[in-house]
Amino acid sequence: MNTEQLKQYFATHHPESYLLHGLPWLVFGHVSFSKTISHDKKAGPRVRRFAGLMVALAITCEVKARKLVFFQNNETKPEVDFNHVHFLLGPQSLEKFTAEEICRRLSEKATEFGFGQCAFLPYDPTKDGVGYITKRVFRTLNNGQRQEIPPDFFVSAALTQILKQKELV
Repeated sequence: MNTEQLKQYFATHHPESYLLHGLPWLVFGHVSFSKTISHDKKAGPRVRRFAGLMVALAITCEVKARKLVFFQNNETKPEVDFNHVHFLLGPQSLEKFTAEEICRRLSEKATEFGFGQCAFLPYDPTKDGVGYITKRVFRTLNNGQRQEIPPDFFVSAALTQILKQKELV
């Protein structure tokens, strides 16, 4: 991307997207929760449930959870105060599985754990999955002004290690 394209891109996306674009991804997904959990003002129940999903995936794939490479965005849909998680999952430590197998395992565990609506898809590099996950989100205030909602990103320890190795952080 040239400088003008980057400026235009970051007008709608957070700078983290720049770091994530150059990495391989295996799965693009989002998880939702019941209304009670979604509207709980503490992020704890949602964050713990998503972390549990990642641990369950690691167990079923016989890898250590700390080896999973993922980027997580805990997002709020402001107009309905609906909280959900978008994420990207990397192929590192999951090399012996196809994206479809990982998606199936995630779906099974999300159902078992009683998650709300979820989607787990093989990552498609022709679509802007990184941009979707790092998009800037705004709420409209009572006076009609738009206010940006601060991002609530989480970078797994394994992803942080990869970014450091590539000298991106």
